[in-house]
Order: sequence, then structure tokens, then C-alpha cells
Amino acid sequence: MNINGTDDPFYRYKMEPLDLTVTRKNGGTCIVKNTDAVVTSLARDPKQIAKYFSGVLKRPVKVVKGCWTFSGVVNVANLQEILQKYINAFVLCGTCGNPETKMSEKLTKMKCAGCGSTTRFS
Repeated sequence: MNINGTDDPFYRYKMEPLDLTVTRKNGGTCIVKNTDAVVTSLARDPKQIAKYFSGVLKRPVKVVKGCWTFSGVVNVANLQEILQKYINAFVLCGTCGNPETKMSEKLTKMKCAGCGSTTRFS
């Protein structure tokens, strides 16, 4: 699927859709099995995205053995939508829309390798 959320067949930046497994232990746990592939295509730390998921879903999200792990049952379509909002806000360049951005160490700004633009976060 396209990182920018469009269905353009010629868009070159791709990522795998989330591959979610649900276990029924302890009231239900959801595990994203392909977390590593997703964060690699986005060039982001899985813990940063887990923190975003946690804030939106209002439940703990952990990185366990390289996979996002959610307490309770989560709808994969809802999770994909939340991930797309994260991508729009913290991966895609605000100037050119290119996902070739790099986040600063303090997570206060990102720099685009495509156009050189810097996006600052408050």
C-alpha cells in the first residue's frame, strides 16, 4: 500500500498493511506481526509510533519482541487509519509530501531529503 494513503499505482513509496493477530489471553491482546517491516518503510522508531497509538487509543501499547502489542481487541481498519494520521503528521514532508524525512533526535523537527524543507513540531 502507498505510504501517503492514495491508490496511485505509480507511487513509489510503499509499506505493508498492518498484519494483526488477536490472542484471547488476559482479556485479549492484539499483536502487529509485521511491525518491523512497517517501521522500516517509514524510517521511524517503533516506540514513537507505539506512543502515538497509545495516546489515540487511550490504552497501553508496548513494543514486545519487535512487535506492537495492544491491550484488548483492536480493529485493524481503525489501527491502519490511526497509522495513516501519524504518517500524515510525522512522516510526510509538509512542503513536498515526500516521505523521505528524518526526525531529529529530540523529536522537535524533521528534515526532508527530497526538498530540504524542515518541519518543526511545537
